[in-house]
Amino acid sequence: MSKICDMDCFNCKYEDCINDYVPVPHKLSKEQQEKHNKRGRDLYHQRIENGYCGRCGKPLYLPHSHCYCYECYIKMQRKYALSREKNAALKEYRRANGLCEFCDEPHLPNKKCCQRHYDAKINNLVKANLKNKENTTHGHYWSKYDHAVTFKKKERENLCG
Repeated sequence: MSKICDMDCFNCKYEDCINDYVPVPHKLSKEQQEKHNKRGRDLYHQRIENGYCGRCGKPLYLPHSHCYCYECYIKMQRKYALSREKNAALKEYRRANGLCEFCDEPHLPNKKCCQRHYDAKINNLVKANLKNKENTTHGHYWSKYDHAVTFKKKERENLCG
């Protein structure tokens, strides 16, 4: 598929414009996209296993650095800092206007989020509590100790009289 350039070819904004012809990039099919993503993931993991940066393939800055070289690490930190600032400004705007922190619906009284997000938060808390109860009943090394004895407060002597 191609697109006809509507600009003058001598002053065209497209670098590869020849006789008013500009190629339009094609989209990958779903299978091709999955294959492309899998190849990228495999390359990323292979680079990390061999001690190279997962993004660019340079050697890691320090042996204990996880998966990025120094340059890529700095780029990632800047990118995340900008997104944090942007999200913080958006949340502050929503709080000031009485909207939910996550969407633009009005928030519940004395809450920071709408009913839908409040219910989702409650669900997540219930799931986390259930998961914690399951994990503490089997195999955690603190479970073999008696907490009443371990954390028992010492009785203080009455020094006044």
